Amino acid sequence: GRGVVIVSVHLSNWELGLNYFCSNGYPSYVIVGSHKNKKVNDLFLNPRIEAGARPIPTSNALEGGYQALGENGILIVMADRVTTKGGVKKTFFGKTATLPLGPAKFAIGAHAPLVTAHIFRRPDNTFILSFEEPIYTDDMPETDESVDALMDRYIERFESYIIKDPTQYSVFYRIWKDEDNPVRSVQDQGTVQA
Repeated sequence: GRGVVIVSVHLSNWELGLNYFCSNGYPSYVIVGSHKNKKVNDLFLNPRIEAGARPIPTSNALEGGYQALGENGILIVMADRVTTKGGVKKTFFGKTATLPLGPAKFAIGAHAPLVTAHIFRRPDNTFILSFEEPIYTDDMPETDESVDALMDRYIERFESYIIKDPTQYSVFYRIWKDEDNPVRSVQDQGTVQA
């Protein structure tokens, strides 16, 4: 009755995991960022809708996410890229990255289990979709410390997936972009250092 929060990263073809839930009739909601260009936005959004997913735009993520969980739905969130203002600095592969805290807040706020998932492409072009044991949040108080601890748990799992085959990890945004890192943007320092 509390739904489930499924978190993953942009590993291999994560959209196939979303399609798996939809094709099996599970009420699957996915929080999606909007693209400024309508054609590009439709290119990403329409296949999800056609598969049966129920997209929740980031502009309505808070209300839509809790509503999905309240309806005993599956809320699917990519947890390796901030698509709105904010985020929290966490250690990810030994460097500071800004990551969304939404997945942890949803799970704790709704007392819903959080399940990490990943999908890998195999050499024969088939895919393996895997789920880890749920992290139950029933006893976690709604505090910053609980959110931080839950994030640490799933970030550790993400690192273990990505390290198996880093060539399949494809987040197309710079999530490591602060003073910990040797490469900074042009805006940060006037030149790019390698």
